[in-house]
Amino acid sequence: MKNENFTPEQLKNEICRHLDDKKAADISILDVAHLTVLADYFVVVGGTSMTNVRALAEYVEAKLEASGTLPIRKEGVRDGRWVVYDYGSVIVHILLDDMRLFYCLEKLWSDGKNLEKYRPEAPVKDFKRKTAVKVSAKEKPSAVKKAAAKTVKEKPSAVKEAAAKPAAKAKPAVVKEAAAKTAKAKPAAIKETAVEASSTEKSAAVKKTAAKTVVQADLKAIKTVKKSVRPKSE
Repeated sequence: MKNENFTPEQLKNEICRHLDDKKAADISILDVAHLTVLADYFVVVGGTSMTNVRALAEYVEAKLEASGTLPIRKEGVRDGRWVVYDYGSVIVHILLDDMRLFYCLEKLWSDGKNLEKYRPEAPVKDFKRKTAVKVSAKEKPSAVKKAAAKTVKEKPSAVKEAAAKPAAKAKPAVVKEAAAKTAKAKPAAIKETAVEASSTEKSAAVKKTAAKTVVQADLKAIKTVKKSVRPKSE
């Protein structure tokens, strides 16, 4: 069967476009012309709920009806679990996701080569925007390289200027003054240390002399006591 308003190819594209406009996900297209006389294409799509299934079905039917295309027959719209529209060359299956997984029409009617997923064409504006982004991305590395080259050229001059500043020249003078002060302070400190050491030694010597004197006095006293204690007979 052929639709008078569209070729089979155009009709299945129109149906897929309308489903995509209604935010239908995972739209499958099966080319079954060589497998059955029922149709040239099957369009299979899932719905998240019965309400969603009915909304998709009614939207597609209204859009095609506006262009003068009516289904030969339809089933399941009121039930909302599995809706089938027969447009002659294209049969549309809109069913709940769990029923789609259970019956797996794509696997049942696929021979490995006739299944495709609908991919809407990108708008021209989006394409231009993506192209512009790609171009700017290519230009960025060159800009980064130029900035890096400028930085590298500027760094040596900045280093030279910093090295030529008076502050850098003044530093050695400050170091010399500090060293001179330290050198002057050291002899005085050494002298004070020597004086303290000599005074300490003198006091120790005095103590030793005093101790010797006391010992000698004690010995003399002991001898005197011994002499006085001796017997008269002697």
